[in-house]
Amino acid sequence: MGKQQTLQHKYRPTSLDQFFGNQSTIDSLRSTLERKDPPHAYLITGPPGCGKTTLAYLIRDALGCTQSAFHEFDASADRGIDKIRVIKEESKLLPMTGNIIVLFFDECHQITGPAQEAMLKLLEDPPSHVYLILATTEPTKLKKTIIRRCTQLSVDRLTRKEIMILLTQVCDCEDKKWHTKKLYSKINAVCWGSPGQALKLLDQVIDMKDEKAAIEALQNVTFDESLVLDLCRTLCNPSKSARDKWSMSKEMLTRFKGDAESARLAMFGYFNKVLLSTGSYSIANMMTFFTEPFYSGQAQLTLAIFFACQALEDLEKSNRKSRK
Repeated sequence: MGKQQTLQHKYRPTSLDQFFGNQSTIDSLRSTLERKDPPHAYLITGPPGCGKTTLAYLIRDALGCTQSAFHEFDASADRGIDKIRVIKEESKLLPMTGNIIVLFFDECHQITGPAQEAMLKLLEDPPSHVYLILATTEPTKLKKTIIRRCTQLSVDRLTRKEIMILLTQVCDCEDKKWHTKKLYSKINAVCWGSPGQALKLLDQVIDMKDEKAAIEALQNVTFDESLVLDLCRTLCNPSKSARDKWSMSKEMLTRFKGDAESARLAMFGYFNKVLLSTGSYSIANMMTFFTEPFYSGQAQLTLAIFFACQALEDLEKSNRKSRK
């Protein structure tokens, strides 16, 4: 018996018409791809779990690229100049099947500076059979010359209303119509507008028929909202020293039992609101430790908070020296 597909993969769009949300981006892309000679380089930006990789696959399919001529690179591993040089040389070869080759660089902001320089020529003047797709959560880390050479596409988080519609539609398709808005609202509160995260959470409770038990289960796999809120308030408290913030956070982290990535999204959103209202450099500096997804679980959350507090302590020391 084959392994059951997750909802996230089962309901991954197979056409631009099926892509949920970000309608202006989809309309613009559809118009671009309908040209007689569509662009050869695309840059997709946006938060984690909002459809960047899915959009790359849809561009691949719309261009008519075969699976064997599609090459996907994880820029966290394939990030050096030597690798980019090899890719450039290999891209000169014609595909074994079909007429085009598509090169997809995920999280391309992790490509080193010299390697980005090496990509410029390929982006500016690619072979006629080569198309490039770059995707990133942090476009500010890319060289401006890279960005200018690409057709830019941006995907954003879905609104709460769009997440509710998505969850309702999936449950209807799965014949799980007994689920209520209360359960959907719980998922909505912790997915932070990410359709991927919303379906991942729904997948874990969709077969449960007891709503109360389902909501409790979500609480266990996401995070204690009040605990995460206390963490945010502690880290953003200007009256506490960096050492006090770490000491208090460390105690809270011993009680944390939830999903680190959900907590990261919640904390990043909280920090963003504080930054917009205060313009605090220390908050902006702290946010840099929460930009990457926490794939490694709670240990990565602990590490991010530790380094954020360490950066705050360094800033405090620097300020004390400047006042002397």
